[in-house]
Amino acid sequence: MFEARFIRTSGGTDTLVRFTTAISMVATAVFVRTFASNIIPQSLQCYLSDSLSALFTRFSSQITIAIDEFENRNPNRLFKAAETYLGTKASSSTRKLRASKQDDENAIEVSIDFGEEVIDVFLGFEFRWRLVSRESNTPSEARSFQLSFHKKNKELALSTYLPHVLDQAKAIKDKAKTKTLKLLED
Repeated sequence: MFEARFIRTSGGTDTLVRFTTAISMVATAVFVRTFASNIIPQSLQCYLSDSLSALFTRFSSQITIAIDEFENRNPNRLFKAAETYLGTKASSSTRKLRASKQDDENAIEVSIDFGEEVIDVFLGFEFRWRLVSRESNTPSEARSFQLSFHKKNKELALSTYLPHVLDQAKAIKDKAKTKTLKLLED
């Protein structure tokens, strides 16, 4: 059967004791989480989660801008532009992508999938994009991009980077249309 032996490292600490302590802590955390999720109402869990998130955000040096797919039921051009732009920025480390094709277009459009993060470096500054989904009253999902960056770059993001994303998305679309026209001419 299983026999516990103490393994001494060169530092004289008991590895088995550390391992047992770590396993015990993980088991306790799982138990507390399961117990809390069964006892604490969902609304209170959401409130506590939001409160903790807000507390950590206060001390964070990051700012996050949410770019919703729709604004007052109207399509948000910035969302569509970000989707187009980020499709070209997906790196080899990006594991989940989405592909779509509109009836009126010949090109296949690639974009990032939910939860996937794309890091874009613009003028030497890092901008992190993540596509998220949240519950919605409509039959379709409410999608949005979360754009995160250092708070000292807020002005750069709003006045230069986001207009750059819009311009680049337009250039990508124009290039795809030009390719389509050339194919039709041949």
